[in-house]
Amino acid sequence: MGKRHWLLAFLILSLLSVPASAKVRDFQFIEDMSFAMPGELTVNQGLSKAEVRRTIANTFANPYDEIVHNSLRSKTVLPTRITYGFSDRFEISLEVPYVFLDNAVQDYNGIGDVGLMQKLMVSNQSDGRSWLSSAFGVRFEAPTGNSLQGLGNGKSDVEVFGIGMKEIGFTKWLVNLGYNFVGGEKYSNEFKYQGGVNAQIRPGFSFLMEFSGVAGAKDEMYLAPGLMFEIRGIPLRMGTQFGMTDDSFKYRWNFSLGNNF
Repeated sequence: MGKRHWLLAFLILSLLSVPASAKVRDFQFIEDMSFAMPGELTVNQGLSKAEVRRTIANTFANPYDEIVHNSLRSKTVLPTRITYGFSDRFEISLEVPYVFLDNAVQDYNGIGDVGLMQKLMVSNQSDGRSWLSSAFGVRFEAPTGNSLQGLGNGKSDVEVFGIGMKEIGFTKWLVNLGYNFVGGEKYSNEFKYQGGVNAQIRPGFSFLMEFSGVAGAKDEMYLAPGLMFEIRGIPLRMGTQFGMTDDSFKYRWNFSLGNNF
């Protein structure tokens, strides 16, 4: 990378080093080892819908915050993710989610918390010198969503994560580990974990099975089967998460469509 690229990366990393509060995550597929090519701009459009397992019995027990977050019936998110490749090992992504809430009180919609992420490749199995592919990154979310309406969490969020991928025959085995450094009384630090396998059934068509969870103020755990395929060179990805704990959503499903410019 040139001096300007290194300077931009340094400024972003400096911004992301500030501790912040944790968030309840929307359904996101496991982060893989794909990187945008140098100078390439990639736009990915997603669609995620979630439903809670239960609602509170007494909506007058607490406050407005309880009504919005605990009696939420469904949540739909349309995230647009724009990624730029600075080199074959370094990329930066901007994600802007548009959120629709359907709850027991009133429906809301609007821009959620905007995220900025950098990802750096450490090793690549395909070069013949490494046993597996690995990368690390930092993700920052700004409190751009309206927290009073439940569209955002009202605080910034910082996550440091690592990615590992091992290719064995026609399968790819992936592991993601992440940690949110948080502050304040409402949230606690969060540990995120994801594991999964991508099995290619035939060229351009793969079966996915992922397991994921979040441990912190809430303990969420999910099992998520899915499919990934290409239509006329455009990658599509779809899957469903099934909640496995009381703190989890009953179900969440996701669809994403990518395109390069």
